[in-house]
Amino acid sequence: MTGSELSIVLNNQFEIPSIADALPMEFNKARFVQNAIALVNDKPELAKQPQEKLLPGLLKGAYLGLDFFANEAYLIPYGSDLQFSISYKGMVKLCQRFSVRPINQIYARIVRDGDEFTDGIKDNKAFINFTPKPLNDGEIVGAFAVAEYEDGDIQYEVMNKAQLNTVKVLSKSQ
Repeated sequence: MTGSELSIVLNNQFEIPSIADALPMEFNKARFVQNAIALVNDKPELAKQPQEKLLPGLLKGAYLGLDFFANEAYLIPYGSDLQFSISYKGMVKLCQRFSVRPINQIYARIVRDGDEFTDGIKDNKAFINFTPKPLNDGEIVGAFAVAEYEDGDIQYEVMNKAQLNTVKVLSKSQ
């Protein structure tokens, strides 16, 4: 399917009014169509996918308000399947949009041998102290992710190297 064929499908057969209530308020049909065409033109393997596999994946991105062109979500062929996948950037966007507590920022870092890293609780508040060694290319010993709320509190998750390797082994994209 070429970009122009996808445009015809999206404009003529894709009934936006029938699903309008499920789409985000800021949904922009023209941007969605342009985004989908650009995605298919940039990824020739997607152009080979049948319409009945391609459109549901595109719609998932639209429902969630994610932008394929901004790499917030991906459509990834796995054998005869087409998998919808949310990127790190997309996950951050969804967390910030739907969190009960307003989130100021979300970030993740890799911890290498030689970096200074401590975490814990002090005065009933979680903390992380991380000082990376400049230009450190040492062995990866772990990673952490932090959600910082607007009220100053944080929530975090730490993974050691063994946990990171387990995730890597379980990943389809490995």
